Amino acid sequence: MNKEILKEVEKRLYSYFEREYTVKGIKLKISKLEEQITQIEEDIKNNNVIIEEESRAVTYGEKVQTSLNYTSYAEREFVKAIERLEREKVFKLARIGELKAELRKVEEEASEIECNMHRLSKLDLEFIELKYKFKPKLSVEEVSNELNMSRSSAYIRRDKIINEIYSWICIPGA
Repeated sequence: MNKEILKEVEKRLYSYFEREYTVKGIKLKISKLEEQITQIEEDIKNNNVIIEEESRAVTYGEKVQTSLNYTSYAEREFVKAIERLEREKVFKLARIGELKAELRKVEEEASEIECNMHRLSKLDLEFIELKYKFKPKLSVEEVSNELNMSRSSAYIRRDKIINEIYSWICIPGA
Protein backbone atom coordinates (compact mmCIF):
# COMPACT_ATOMS: atom_id res chain seq x y z
CA MET A 1 0.00 0.00 0.00
CA ASN A 2 1.46 3.29 -1.13
CA LYS A 3 1.59 5.69 1.84
CA GLU A 4 0.75 8.67 -0.39
CA ILE A 5 -2.42 6.98 -1.58
CA LEU A 6 -3.32 5.93 1.96
CA LYS A 7 -2.91 9.49 3.27
CA GLU A 8 -4.89 11.05 0.43
CA VAL A 9 -7.77 8.56 0.59
CA GLU A 10 -7.94 8.83 4.38
CA LYS A 11 -7.97 12.62 4.07
CA ARG A 12 -10.86 12.35 1.60
CA LEU A 13 -12.74 9.98 3.93
CA TYR A 14 -12.33 12.34 6.89
CA SER A 15 -13.52 15.22 4.68
CA TYR A 16 -16.44 13.13 3.41
CA PHE A 17 -17.71 12.43 6.91
CA GLU A 18 -17.13 16.02 8.07
CA ARG A 19 -18.69 17.63 5.00
CA GLU A 20 -22.02 18.21 6.72
CA TYR A 21 -20.35 20.50 9.26
CA THR A 22 -18.10 22.06 6.62
CA VAL A 23 -21.06 22.83 4.31
CA LYS A 24 -23.06 24.20 7.24
CA GLY A 25 -20.15 26.48 8.23
CA ILE A 26 -19.62 27.75 4.68
CA LYS A 27 -23.32 28.46 4.22
CA LEU A 28 -23.40 30.34 7.53
CA LYS A 29 -20.43 32.49 6.43
CA ILE A 30 -22.14 33.24 3.10
CA SER A 31 -25.36 34.17 4.90
CA LYS A 32 -23.52 36.54 7.26
CA LEU A 33 -21.69 38.19 4.37
CA GLU A 34 -24.96 38.65 2.46
CA GLU A 35 -26.50 40.29 5.56
CA GLN A 36 -23.51 42.62 5.80
CA ILE A 37 -23.80 43.51 2.10
CA THR A 38 -27.48 44.32 2.61
CA GLN A 39 -26.53 46.57 5.55
CA ILE A 40 -23.83 48.29 3.48
CA GLU A 41 -26.33 48.90 0.66
CA GLU A 42 -28.77 50.38 3.18
CA ASP A 43 -26.04 52.63 4.56
CA ILE A 44 -25.20 53.85 1.05
CA LYS A 45 -28.86 54.32 0.11
CA ASN A 46 -29.68 56.23 3.30
CA ASN A 47 -26.40 58.18 3.32
CA ASN A 48 -25.65 56.67 6.72
CA VAL A 49 -21.98 57.60 6.92
CA ILE A 50 -19.93 59.39 9.51
CA ILE A 51 -17.92 62.38 8.40
CA GLU A 52 -15.14 63.54 10.65
CA GLU A 53 -15.33 67.17 11.62
CA GLU A 54 -13.00 69.52 9.79
CA SER A 55 -10.20 70.89 11.89
CA ARG A 56 -10.93 74.55 12.69
CA ALA A 57 -7.63 75.52 14.25
CA VAL A 58 -6.84 79.21 13.90
CA THR A 59 -3.71 79.98 11.98
CA TYR A 60 -1.98 83.33 12.12
CA GLY A 61 0.34 82.91 9.18
CA GLU A 62 -0.34 84.63 5.91
CA LYS A 63 -1.77 82.10 3.54
CA VAL A 64 -3.04 82.96 0.14
CA GLN A 65 -4.33 80.10 -1.89
CA THR A 66 -6.22 79.90 -5.08
CA SER A 67 -8.26 76.84 -5.67
CA LEU A 68 -10.35 75.69 -8.56
CA ASN A 69 -11.92 73.03 -6.36
CA TYR A 70 -15.55 73.94 -5.78
CA THR A 71 -16.42 71.09 -3.45
CA SER A 72 -16.62 71.53 0.26
CA TYR A 73 -14.79 69.50 2.86
CA ALA A 74 -18.06 67.76 3.82
CA GLU A 75 -18.77 66.77 0.21
CA ARG A 76 -15.27 65.33 -0.27
CA GLU A 77 -15.44 63.38 2.99
CA PHE A 78 -18.92 62.11 2.13
CA VAL A 79 -17.68 60.81 -1.24
CA LYS A 80 -14.70 59.12 0.47
CA ALA A 81 -16.99 57.42 3.01
CA ILE A 82 -19.30 56.11 0.28
CA GLU A 83 -16.32 54.86 -1.73
CA ARG A 84 -15.03 52.99 1.37
CA LEU A 85 -18.42 51.31 1.76
CA GLU A 86 -18.46 50.37 -1.93
CA ARG A 87 -14.95 48.85 -1.67
CA GLU A 88 -16.04 46.88 1.40
CA LYS A 89 -19.08 45.60 -0.52
CA VAL A 90 -16.91 44.49 -3.46
CA PHE A 91 -14.54 42.69 -1.06
CA LYS A 92 -17.46 40.87 0.58
CA LEU A 93 -18.92 39.89 -2.81
CA ALA A 94 -15.54 38.45 -3.82
CA ARG A 95 -15.38 36.51 -0.53
CA ILE A 96 -18.85 35.06 -1.21
CA GLY A 97 -17.61 33.93 -4.62
CA GLU A 98 -14.62 32.20 -3.01
CA LEU A 99 -16.83 30.49 -0.42
CA LYS A 100 -19.25 29.27 -3.10
CA ALA A 101 -16.32 27.79 -5.06
CA GLU A 102 -15.10 26.08 -1.87
CA LEU A 103 -18.61 24.72 -1.27
CA ARG A 104 -18.75 23.28 -4.80
CA LYS A 105 -15.34 21.66 -4.29
CA VAL A 106 -16.38 20.05 -1.00
CA GLU A 107 -19.58 18.71 -2.52
CA GLU A 108 -17.76 17.44 -5.63
CA GLU A 109 -15.17 15.55 -3.59
CA ALA A 110 -17.88 14.07 -1.38
CA SER A 111 -19.94 12.98 -4.37
CA GLU A 112 -17.06 10.84 -5.67
CA ILE A 113 -17.24 8.77 -2.51
CA GLU A 114 -20.96 9.02 -1.84
CA CYS A 115 -22.12 7.68 -5.19
CA ASN A 116 -20.00 4.54 -4.72
CA MET A 117 -20.60 3.77 -1.02
CA HIS A 118 -23.24 1.18 -1.92
CA ARG A 119 -20.44 -0.97 -3.37
CA LEU A 120 -18.98 -1.60 0.08
CA SER A 121 -20.15 -4.49 2.24
CA LYS A 122 -21.95 -3.82 5.49
CA LEU A 123 -18.83 -4.77 7.46
CA ASP A 124 -16.67 -2.44 5.33
CA LEU A 125 -19.12 0.42 5.89
CA GLU A 126 -19.11 -0.22 9.61
CA PHE A 127 -15.31 -0.31 9.58
CA ILE A 128 -14.89 3.04 7.81
CA GLU A 129 -17.56 4.70 9.95
CA LEU A 130 -15.78 3.60 13.11
CA LYS A 131 -12.40 4.65 11.75
CA TYR A 132 -13.24 7.89 9.94
CA LYS A 133 -16.66 9.16 10.99
CA PHE A 134 -17.26 8.94 14.70
CA LYS A 135 -15.49 11.02 17.26
CA PRO A 136 -13.15 10.33 18.85
CA LYS A 137 -11.39 8.84 15.85
CA LEU A 138 -10.40 5.26 16.54
CA SER A 139 -7.14 3.62 15.57
CA VAL A 140 -7.17 0.48 13.43
CA GLU A 141 -6.47 -1.56 16.59
CA GLU A 142 -9.46 -0.03 18.38
CA VAL A 143 -11.67 -0.66 15.35
CA SER A 144 -10.50 -4.29 15.29
CA ASN A 145 -11.54 -4.63 18.95
CA GLU A 146 -14.95 -3.08 18.24
CA LEU A 147 -15.56 -5.46 15.32
CA ASN A 148 -14.08 -8.52 17.08
CA MET A 149 -11.37 -9.15 14.51
CA SER A 150 -7.66 -9.61 14.76
CA ARG A 151 -5.32 -6.68 14.40
CA SER A 152 -3.80 -8.05 11.19
CA SER A 153 -7.27 -8.70 9.71
CA ALA A 154 -8.20 -5.10 10.47
CA TYR A 155 -5.14 -3.74 8.65
CA ILE A 156 -5.82 -6.04 5.68
CA ARG A 157 -9.46 -4.88 5.59
CA ARG A 158 -8.41 -1.22 5.81
CA ASP A 159 -5.98 -1.63 2.93
CA LYS A 160 -8.65 -3.42 0.87
CA ILE A 161 -11.18 -0.65 1.52
CA ILE A 162 -8.64 2.11 0.78
CA ASN A 163 -7.69 0.43 -2.51
CA GLU A 164 -11.34 0.05 -3.48
CA ILE A 165 -12.12 3.70 -2.68
CA TYR A 166 -8.96 4.79 -4.51
CA SER A 167 -10.26 3.08 -7.64
CA TRP A 168 -13.44 5.25 -7.48
CA ILE A 169 -11.90 8.64 -6.97
CA CYS A 170 -9.63 10.84 -9.04
CA ILE A 171 -6.51 11.85 -7.13
CA PRO A 172 -4.22 14.14 -9.10
CA GLY A 173 -0.56 13.17 -8.98
CA ALA A 174 -1.09 9.92 -7.07
